[in-house]
Amino acid sequence: MQINLNDTAVEWFKSEFDFPEGSGLKFFIRYGGSFQLKQGYSPGFMVDKLQNVGYQEEKGGLVYFVEETDLWYYKDDTMNVVAVNDEIKYRIAPKKPGQY
Repeated sequence: MQINLNDTAVEWFKSEFDFPEGSGLKFFIRYGGSFQLKQGYSPGFMVDKLQNVGYQEEKGGLVYFVEETDLWYYKDDTMNVVAVNDEIKYRIAPKKPGQY
């Protein structure tokens, strides 16, 4: 699994949210939604404490993470997060040949 944020998305998150010390941008799963990495569920995001971290990255001073209980949703995929016209969009990176 991998979650990539482009530079524009990083700047958007940093300008829209306050990140108290010990917190980061948490990607979680929710029921429904228009973008579905796995059928019936979609990703969401929120500012939260860094706890129960199963996956963590940092880009441009922004720490983002997924809790252990939500790893199943992102497993086996690469999700790219971009900001387009002041809106966050998700895109799935194509799988490489031989990858399932």
